[in-house]
Amino acid sequence: MKIGVYSPNDFSSLFTKYIDGHEWHVNSVPKNVDMIYCASSSQLQKVFGSGREPGVPVVCWCWDIPVNWESWCRNDSELAEHSWRRESVRSTISYLKKCDIVLSASKFTQRTLLDNGIESKQLYFYVDVDPGLSVKKKDQVIQVSRFALNKRFDLTLQAYQSNKNVYEGYDLRFVGIGSTDYLKSVSGKRNGITYVSINPSRDHVLREIAASSLLVSPSVFEGWGITPIEALSLGVPVLLSDLEVFREVYGDIVLYHKKDDIGDYAEKMDFALHSYDYRRDVVRQAKPILAEFTPEKFAKRFSFAIGLR
Repeated sequence: MKIGVYSPNDFSSLFTKYIDGHEWHVNSVPKNVDMIYCASSSQLQKVFGSGREPGVPVVCWCWDIPVNWESWCRNDSELAEHSWRRESVRSTISYLKKCDIVLSASKFTQRTLLDNGIESKQLYFYVDVDPGLSVKKKDQVIQVSRFALNKRFDLTLQAYQSNKNVYEGYDLRFVGIGSTDYLKSVSGKRNGITYVSINPSRDHVLREIAASSLLVSPSVFEGWGITPIEALSLGVPVLLSDLEVFREVYGDIVLYHKKDDIGDYAEKMDFALHSYDYRRDVVRQAKPILAEFTPEKFAKRFSFAIGLR
């Protein structure tokens, strides 16, 4: 089978090397393909604007569908700044309804899609990291994600600065992709204590995670969230915002803090950094979960879900 792939980055389609017997054409989709795979709903406009031949089925991977974006906004200014999302969500839902198969990244995303009239098949993505990555350990807290409002980089900085035990013992490092506009309110306050890496290579990201003492993810919205699994795969403990999707994946083995609660976040950050038992136990208890996220297993599930032989 000849499959055309629209992918937002290299990592989204690396798993194709584990699926033999098919031609994969990534971001150079020829005519006469048998199927089109869209590795993110962000690519759907390209798919349906590409003049694809009638009858060619479209499969789309959906990480999330942020229908509740207004709840992320904490004031009228943020609501106004992100009002573009209203049309973006509407457009994405419209495109997803045109797809032949939709794959959802989590049960949480699957339910959100269904609430908006879209059936999907749920399967978790994969993690492809070297658990033996050799790096020099540093006393640092790290947050890795897109520089976006829902990721709450500012909350991390405020929680970090409010706790003397953390502030004086650990560096704080932000690593992310996309526009840094959101960081303006953060960078003006950092005074040398916050280090920002913008649009780094994947190797750089993994090395920064592996070198860290703790990975934090205070996000108020995720469709799944790959960085906590990457961190745990590299033996780095995590502290997560109390989101339904995080509970879905990690259950009770990781430490959660209340959403948008600086005091609780700071307290849990202090505990996670200074509790050897927590750091040891969370990494050990995550191993059975991590075993389900290999590229090989994902390739088999993906093939079954879309009917590849």
